[in-house]
Amino acid sequence: MKAFFNIDIFNNKRTLKSWLAVAGFGLVSFGFAPAAQAAALAAVSVGSNFTCGITTAGGAVCWGTNSYGSIGNGSYTTPTRSPVDVTGLTSGVKSIAAGTFHACAVTTAGGVKCWGRNHFGQLGINKLGDAFNSTTPVDVLMGSYVAVAVTAGSTHSCALITDGSVRCWGNGAGGLGNNTSVTSTTPVPVYGFTAPVVSLASGQFHNCAVQSDGVTKCWGLPDNGRLGNGQATVRSLIATNAGNFTDAVAVSAGLAHTCVKTNVGGLRCWGKNLNGQIGLGGTSTADVLNPTVVLASGVNMVHIGQAASHTCAAMSTGEVKCWGLNDNGQLGTNDLAQRNSPTPVVNLSGTVTSLSTGPMHTCAVVNQASKCWGANSSAQLGLGMTTVSPFMFPVALPGYDTSAPVLAPAPVSPITSNTPVYTWKAILGASSYRLDVNGVVATFTAAQLGCDGGVGLCTVISQALSAGTYNWRVQGFNSTGDGPWSAVTYFRL
Repeated sequence: MKAFFNIDIFNNKRTLKSWLAVAGFGLVSFGFAPAAQAAALAAVSVGSNFTCGITTAGGAVCWGTNSYGSIGNGSYTTPTRSPVDVTGLTSGVKSIAAGTFHACAVTTAGGVKCWGRNHFGQLGINKLGDAFNSTTPVDVLMGSYVAVAVTAGSTHSCALITDGSVRCWGNGAGGLGNNTSVTSTTPVPVYGFTAPVVSLASGQFHNCAVQSDGVTKCWGLPDNGRLGNGQATVRSLIATNAGNFTDAVAVSAGLAHTCVKTNVGGLRCWGKNLNGQIGLGGTSTADVLNPTVVLASGVNMVHIGQAASHTCAAMSTGEVKCWGLNDNGQLGTNDLAQRNSPTPVVNLSGTVTSLSTGPMHTCAVVNQASKCWGANSSAQLGLGMTTVSPFMFPVALPGYDTSAPVLAPAPVSPITSNTPVYTWKAILGASSYRLDVNGVVATFTAAQLGCDGGVGLCTVISQALSAGTYNWRVQGFNSTGDGPWSAVTYFRL
């Protein structure tokens, strides 16, 4: 929505200010108020068409599509365009995982709570079916076991226990790892480990884990070679070796492909490669049945999560690189072109503390600022709006960006009419803008100016002006601080 300035500007600042005061029907403020301290996220987890995060205060928040109550705020289907608190989890959250239609969190006490869909018993409450979906967190029946991490697949969940064991629950068809294919509505032990587990990941119908000795094991459905054991036809009902390497330290599983980080920062991936999501370059779309080196070094963090067709990794250089399908801008390369090898995300560098990918969008916490990119048709980017067009580059999550805008807005059109239209290019990270005309400042939110998310043109329309000399400039800011002012633009009528 465009904002109408509706002022008659004179060189007399008192007259100008009086017009500004009545303009915008209460939307205009004056001067420079101190910036409020922004909230911040410590971690993000991307689901199918929704996203969850943990605040630095230890609370859980979610946003986006709310199918089956996956947002966790007590509503069954109402989507949320901005982060909202998960009911009962405003503090004490240690880790969080978003699946297809459900999410789970580990509390600092080691308990596990899940919410959303329970069609296959993925909430772990000893009940089965959509009649037992939950719009707020419910306790998983963990017994005396204390969890340190949780994963959420499409229709099942798993938890890593303090003793290094793993327990899973939900859809047995995808393999809960307990040597049966029977669905379980309560956690069951995964068999086949030969050392304690230190990293755990769940895909659509498979799971993988890294042991303390560097061995990687997977279980579940074999389609597309997602188990990494050289075949794609035989299901594994217990944890089975993926490859024969012993240098893995962390694992991440997508819907049908898997990657591990090695102890020297290398990256090995395997599974479905229809859209280049394995990252080997070239034009082959053949499934990769065995763990294959994608990067020899330089990887700090890798994540696939609920992504079907792309992969992202945080590098030791401070870059984030993504590859695979890019039809919704989920690679963050400022275009929609597929990449078959690791490609840097634009305008994103620094200390990455969390990284997560979904089917059509990606999020990261970088330099304590929360950024997302890709599809936003379900408000999964948390920008306070839905959009038809995707965001092909990282945009700041309003209210969770702890860095001020770094760019100055750029005026794009000279003013020659006595009914001026002040127009400038939107900038990333700006939730609001200050317009200074002849020394009098008016403040507007980006939404009022029609340039939410740092894209497009911001526009303020004025009524007719009297003859005279005018100058104007503009500044973007957010709750953390102010960005630089634009250059001063002069015009004379």
